[in-house]
Amino acid sequence: MSLHRLFAMGVALGAASLASSSARAKDVDCLLEVDGKKFIDGVCRMTPGEHGGFELGTFGPSGDLQYLAIVSLAGPGRAEGFWNEARGAARARTPLGALAPAGACWTNAHARVCAWKIGEPRYFVDASDGAVPKRVGQCVSTQIASLGPRLEGAPDSGSAVSYANGIVGVSYETVEAVRRSRVGDLVTLCLVSVPSDCPKGDDRGKVYSAVNKRTGQGWSLPDAEHMCGGA
Repeated sequence: MSLHRLFAMGVALGAASLASSSARAKDVDCLLEVDGKKFIDGVCRMTPGEHGGFELGTFGPSGDLQYLAIVSLAGPGRAEGFWNEARGAARARTPLGALAPAGACWTNAHARVCAWKIGEPRYFVDASDGAVPKRVGQCVSTQIASLGPRLEGAPDSGSAVSYANGIVGVSYETVEAVRRSRVGDLVTLCLVSVPSDCPKGDDRGKVYSAVNKRTGQGWSLPDAEHMCGGA
């Protein structure tokens, strides 16, 4: 779909589109951030669009539209974004530019459009090369660098996976989702737990969850065979 057609779609869609699709609309936890300023930050109305896109809108107490954002898919992993910019404007006339998927968001250098289920912890995927999640709940985008058994030459010893950002995962059991993965697969990697009361300099035992973007399957593995303070 051409950029001109996408822009025309953004201009045409607005409050009327949200209202006419109310049967498919649902409340979600939203974020619309443009140039570092948050215009939507909390519960909003999400309406599925054609071809996998969607609209996010917030409304005042009397039902009047406040802010509106539209994500229109332009191909696999590509979208164009639009928003109404002026509070209360009924049409999404202002382009946000080309957007790329990053977890629950579509982003570029100056805009971020996100939607989570209400009650789901917010998480943001850092797609920069070599990024490592440093706090529980933080996620990054990386690739699988190597796969194999836990012990070299022992196929029944469990599973081991390493990622391009240097994180590793180890299991004494064979993990089918890991076995079905391939070197080079893109994954979303999140830090889910950190051990406590560890000896100084021994931080083994952090647990990371991963979702393979090719297969859609996931796993959670510690970064070492033993917890901190162990063998």
